[in-house]
Amino acid sequence: MPDEGRASSRKRRVSPGPTNGPCKTRPDSTARSRRDERDRWIEIARRAKERLARQIPVFEVRLFGSRARGDDTPESDVDVYIETVSLTRQQRRLVSDILWEIGFENGVVVAPVVFSREDLENGPLSASPLYRTIKREGIPV
Repeated sequence: MPDEGRASSRKRRVSPGPTNGPCKTRPDSTARSRRDERDRWIEIARRAKERLARQIPVFEVRLFGSRARGDDTPESDVDVYIETVSLTRQQRRLVSDILWEIGFENGVVVAPVVFSREDLENGPLSASPLYRTIKREGIPV
């Protein structure tokens, strides 16, 4: 008869599962959800670009801020950088109206940051921390 003291001190081995580890081709649901959310924000910025381009010259549009970085909260706005020509007051109002409509359609606040190409080329705006952050972290659409 085996020694019961020895038998009870033995640890049972449990297999860790497949030897090749977790599947690397399928992201977990959290990563997939974050990517889907970011794609949603990019699509909103893309719609803004399309609608604006029908009314004014648009050189560049980028999604930036917390929605682009992926550290947003449900209350975060959608920050959209727009590079265009110098705008009249009426054209600036048009930009605000179009982005408000897009935000309303999607249940979010879309916050435009508009820079003119002329101001970037001839003024100090290109050295601003905001512009540098947008260029570094923003997602072109």
